[in-house]
Amino acid sequence: TLEDITLNLNAEGPKSRFMNLGLTLVLLNEEDIVRIESRIPRIIDSVTAYMRELKPEELAGLANFYRVRENLLVRV
Repeated sequence: TLEDITLNLNAEGPKSRFMNLGLTLVLLNEEDIVRIESRIPRIIDSVTAYMRELKPEELAGLANFYRVRENLLVRV
């Protein structure tokens, strides 16, 4: 489990919209753990860049949840 990330979403208007995001990586063997630990800063940067571009309405609903999940998996 990575540290929680607080993001400012791409919201229109004068009001800022924030999101708190928690990520859990499921790794199958010890070798993967060693490889991923060195890449955690890059993973966080990639996820943060993607999520900041989303609008709040793009996060609503089950279909959007799965779309965002798939896009996050690509970035990890």
